[in-house]
Amino acid sequence: MDVEEFIKRLEAGEKDFSGVNLAEEFLAGLELDGVNLSRACLRETDLGYAKLNGADLTEADLENAELEGAEFREANLERANLKNAYLDADLEGANLSYANLSGVRMNQVSLADICLIGVNLSYANLFQCGFYDSDLTGADLTEAILESTSFRNANLTNANFKGAKGAEEDNEPRPVDLRGAIFCNTILPDGSICNDGCKNE
Repeated sequence: MDVEEFIKRLEAGEKDFSGVNLAEEFLAGLELDGVNLSRACLRETDLGYAKLNGADLTEADLENAELEGAEFREANLERANLKNAYLDADLEGANLSYANLSGVRMNQVSLADICLIGVNLSYANLFQCGFYDSDLTGADLTEAILESTSFRNANLTNANFKGAKGAEEDNEPRPVDLRGAIFCNTILPDGSICNDGCKNE
């Protein structure tokens, strides 16, 4: 399906585009709220400022996609591939469990109180992002850059932070906020394991 046909069918009210291949297409600014794009191929697709609120993107391939300003409120991105995507987007209420976000770039993005169970954030570049009250159980943050990023009250059970680091400015580290976070079998940047938050059985 080419992009012209996609837009025509979209404007006609069609919602089910599961498995569609729109790789490397220009879809910036489109209204895609509630659309089924599960297993869609959207590699290197420009979805800047598109509205995907409530959309189903389960197992969609968004590797290297341009997502600046896109809206994913209440969208389902479970097991989606967003590797190396530029993800300065609205993710309020989204489901990102088991999604591949390795190498993503996020600047001042709120990931508060959302499901990030098993998410892969290895090598991600996170600047002033907020994971307040989020569930990062089993998340992989190996070698991630965490610049002024907050994990306040987040669940970090079984999360892996090995090699993760805060960016520095003038040789001074930019702090990471871990107040109230739950640590249980959590791998710290130096490879040690923290069990401070484990509940006694």
